[in-house]
Amino acid sequence: LHTNSRESQILSSLIYDTLLYADPQSGKFAGLLAKSWTSVDDTTVELELREGVRFHNGEAFDADDVVQTIAIVTNPENKLRQQEADFGNIRGAEKLGPFKVRLRLKKPDAMAEYLLANRLIIWPNDYTAANSRQIHATKPVGTGPYAMRTLQPGRTYSLARSDSYVAGARPRPPSAPSTSASSATYRLRSRNSPSGRSICRSTFRPSSPKA
Repeated sequence: LHTNSRESQILSSLIYDTLLYADPQSGKFAGLLAKSWTSVDDTTVELELREGVRFHNGEAFDADDVVQTIAIVTNPENKLRQQEADFGNIRGAEKLGPFKVRLRLKKPDAMAEYLLANRLIIWPNDYTAANSRQIHATKPVGTGPYAMRTLQPGRTYSLARSDSYVAGARPRPPSAPSTSASSATYRLRSRNSPSGRSICRSTFRPSSPKA
């Protein structure tokens, strides 16, 4: 899901979290998976990560997940879409402790916070290593407010609201629109489509996802 397609961006924002959060109203950055961040110099950022966060499969979030994700998205052999544009300035990441990471850039970048808040979604280390990064195209697992249940790429996506979601700068997902409904279905349409066709239909279920 590290692509620039509208469909991928929508799904990524529902399923995954990023290290920082960009408030849609103020445009200001706040911590998300990172609870704080400090610029050591023009090309080095150290991030203190949140504790107590779990991925939808039950895997605990820590520094290994951040380091592994960055290693994957910066490896040219993986040939990700938008790889150079999005991650080409990242030199690498180093684990400083269970919940502390040092991020190094190749050169100073005024858009570094934007990258950490929008493009760098974090994958679970163990799950990704066991199944390869391609697993996220069909069975994505993140720490976001919704967990994927079933999907037909380009057609229908069924997501369950995560009641265990650890809210911070990003608010918790809303409850089901109706207390009598077992699920709610939404269609996400492409603004660029002349016919206004749905680019995906998402079913949000009020029950907690199973680990």
